[in-house]
Amino acid sequence: MAVLSLSIITFLSIKGKHVTVLVDDNKISLYTFKTSVQNAINESGINVSKNDIVTPSLVSSLNEGQTIKITRVNKQQLVQEREIPFEVIRKPDHRLPTGIEKVKQQGSNGIKKLVYQTTLHNGVEVSRKLISSEIVSRPQSKVIAVGKRPAVMLAARGSGANITMGEGFEAEATAYTFTGYNTATGITPYRGVVAVDPSIIPLGTKLFIEGYGKAEALDTGGSIKGNRIDLFFPTREQALKWGRKVVKVTILKD
Repeated sequence: MAVLSLSIITFLSIKGKHVTVLVDDNKISLYTFKTSVQNAINESGINVSKNDIVTPSLVSSLNEGQTIKITRVNKQQLVQEREIPFEVIRKPDHRLPTGIEKVKQQGSNGIKKLVYQTTLHNGVEVSRKLISSEIVSRPQSKVIAVGKRPAVMLAARGSGANITMGEGFEAEATAYTFTGYNTATGITPYRGVVAVDPSIIPLGTKLFIEGYGKAEALDTGGSIKGNRIDLFFPTREQALKWGRKVVKVTILKD
C-alpha cells in the first residue's frame, strides 16, 4: 500500500476559495488557494495604494464566497474664490435737503481665496478641510449721503407771497415733456416752465436752475413735493437725457 507524503496530504486538505473583488467599477471573480485577503489581492495583480481602503482588511483570513471591496482614496487641493459683500454706509449730509440722497462712492465686492484639502472615495468627494484663506481684494463700501438740511420755506402754504431774495438751495430736479395738457396756471408749457411744490416755491417765482437756465414756477405735480422740481423740455429725448439730478436753484429777485 502506497504511503502519501505529509506535503501531499497537506495540499489535498487545502481547498480553493471562490472570491469576488469589487474595484474600479469592476467585478472580478477569483479562485484562489491563498488564505489571506492581502495574498489573494497580490495574486490577482490588483494594485492597492497605501491610502486605499480594503474591506475586509488586508490581514483578514479569506473565506469561501467572500467579497472584497477596494475603495480608491485620493486627496486633492481645491481652490475657490468667494465674494465679500460690500457694506452700505449712510452718512448724514447737512448740505443736502431733507429727503435727497446722493451716492458719494460706489461699492464693490471683495474677493477671498479659499484652499481646501478634499478627500475622494472612488472619485466622489466625501470630505473637505479648509487649510488656508487669503483676501485677494478688500470690499469697497458704498457711501450714500443722506440729506438732513431742512427744506427752504419760501412762502407759507397758499400765501402766494412775492419773493425778493437771491439765496440758492439744492433741489432734486426731474424732467417732463408735453402730455397734451396745460399747466396748473393754464398755459401751454414751454422750455423754462418748472413744476414746483407751491408750499415751498410759490407759483410765479422766477428761478435760475443750474444746468437748465432761467425758469419760472408755473406748474405743479402730484409727486412734486418739498425740495423737488420738474423741468419742462420740448421733446421726450431731451427730458430723458436730463434724467434726475441734484441741482442748485437760485431765487431771482423781482
